[in-house]
Amino acid sequence: MFENSDEEDSSEGEEEEENVDQICEDISKRLPRFKTIRLRIVGETPVAAALALKRLDSAGRIDLVDEDDTCIYSDVIVRGYDDDDCKDYEMFKAFKILHISSKRPFRVTKETTNAVPNCSPLAFKTKLFLSHHFFIETNHEREKEWMRKITIVRSCRECAEGILSESAKTQALRNLREYGLCVIPRLFSKSSVLELSSLALADMKQALERLRKLDDIDLLDPNVALKKAVDNYHEIATREALRCDLRKGPRMSKWEKNEKKKKKNSPPSFTSKLPCIVDMITEVFCPIQRPDLEVGNWGKWNFGSHGPGTKTMPCIGKMGSVISFPGSRSQAIHADTPHLFSVPLPPHYVNMFCPGVENVQDVRIGQTAFFAKTHRLSESSKMVSSNDESVKRLEEALVRPHLEPGDAVFFDTRILHFGTPNTGKEWRPILYVNYTQPWFARERTDKNWGRTSLFE
Repeated sequence: MFENSDEEDSSEGEEEEENVDQICEDISKRLPRFKTIRLRIVGETPVAAALALKRLDSAGRIDLVDEDDTCIYSDVIVRGYDDDDCKDYEMFKAFKILHISSKRPFRVTKETTNAVPNCSPLAFKTKLFLSHHFFIETNHEREKEWMRKITIVRSCRECAEGILSESAKTQALRNLREYGLCVIPRLFSKSSVLELSSLALADMKQALERLRKLDDIDLLDPNVALKKAVDNYHEIATREALRCDLRKGPRMSKWEKNEKKKKKNSPPSFTSKLPCIVDMITEVFCPIQRPDLEVGNWGKWNFGSHGPGTKTMPCIGKMGSVISFPGSRSQAIHADTPHLFSVPLPPHYVNMFCPGVENVQDVRIGQTAFFAKTHRLSESSKMVSSNDESVKRLEEALVRPHLEPGDAVFFDTRILHFGTPNTGKEWRPILYVNYTQPWFARERTDKNWGRTSLFE
């Protein structure tokens, strides 16, 4: 009787040890691929899962944070599956929530969540979603192939004169329509991009000082509790902790008004109105696929247009810069604008991004990642589920262009993308310009900006 009991205890012990080993392996595979991830456990946790987490903590793979330690935000919350109190998770400073399943000791269900870190000083108005991009495996050879497809080939003459040949323009239009993005190397002079980026950083430094003075906010320390709630300003909005969008700063605005003349035999200075680009955007916005039917488009005589067959010039937004500070994490996968209808339509909103970091060899600073072809609902709809097939499709579509100052990436804002983490020591400015259809009232519908000026 006692012998049987000992055998049963031994068997149970071995089974529990196997469970712990399996859970450790499972967690290591599925947790975000940072060197060390800070993790908080909330609610009831299966014994084997708790032992596995403690083992990983001892090994330095994760950094367990006490549930009651509200001074330190965590990157991941692990919540007991049987804990029904799921409404209060917003009080915890976390970027993603993973669930422990009762069917299996530790099963990451890759749940979508609307939680946002309340440690950010300015208001988050874009909800996080698609947290399962943390589980994507990268494939450099596949990404190289994507880069070959999306990059436009230009001659030295085209670069020096700031033009696109008919073949380059055709390729750019095809890439935007088929893949949702295209890369144009040496579109602008390197010196102008770096100069404007330095002005954006100077504007950001002034903004940080103003926020400290006016609202007692330090954007560079997201762990500091707020003394009062503050909404986004007209010129600055937070995207996530340590990542801000800045536009209409005093130095950038002055530079935009006094755009420099093009130097001979050199790519043009950074501008939002380069003729070949405005022409390309116009073409992608206004394709005329059936000229025989276009003759009946009589409404084009209205609102200053010149009748059927004409194409409307895009609205060009103010120059801005998304600045990611050292320590900023990977963004959640998102799209910048919704599809208007669930049928294929030309884009109504295209962005131009130009990285402004001089030391391009330091890949730790990061840039922006895209999922090719996801500007189409027929593709993106296959990638937003929490099953392994969706993750596989995301892996196959991932491309992370690492561009030099002067290079530009254009993308349909319906495409799924995310900013990569900045694990370097420098601030990362990315210059941008928004191009929209004239009927798309971006300034009235944009949810990210406040009305109060920070600089006035």
